[in-house]
Amino acid sequence: MDFVTVGGKNISRMSLGTVQLGMNYGINNTCGQPDEKKSFSMLSAALDNGISSIDTARVYGNSEEVLGRFFYQY
Repeated sequence: MDFVTVGGKNISRMSLGTVQLGMNYGINNTCGQPDEKKSFSMLSAALDNGISSIDTARVYGNSEEVLGRFFYQY
């Protein structure tokens, strides 16, 4: 994983987009919004593989809530 230093902290150059965690999104998305178990599995895999940058926004449905529940128990 490549990292860049921002404000004295190493941040992964690769970011995980989380719009699909909060809504049915994507032109090629045939599975819909993943359930919480699958969402947590994807988030764990990203963190385990060095991704430290996560993209989210209020307009991404309930993705912020999913992230909050994940990081609460992580």
